[in-house]
Amino acid sequence: MSNKENLLLRIKAVQVLDQLYYRKGEHLYSHHRVWRNHARRIFGINYTTYASYLRRDVSQLSDRPEVAETVRRLDEILNK
Repeated sequence: MSNKENLLLRIKAVQVLDQLYYRKGEHLYSHHRVWRNHARRIFGINYTTYASYLRRDVSQLSDRPEVAETVRRLDEILNK
C-alpha cells in the first residue's frame, strides 16, 4: 500500500466520521464540533487539516466498507 493510498484512506475515514455526526443547520453538530469532540482525538489533526480533508475527493479509492466500521469502533472506544 503506497503512502498516497494510506493518506486517501485517512481522508476517507475523516469524511466517514463527519458523516456520522454532522447535521446541517444544527450548531451542536457543526463540522467544528465534530472535529473538537471526535476527530481531534481519533486522528490527531488540527481543524484546518480536518476542513481540507472534508473537501478532498477520494472517489478514486475503491469502496472500503471496513473504513466506516473501523471509524465507528474507534469512536465508540474513545467515547466510553
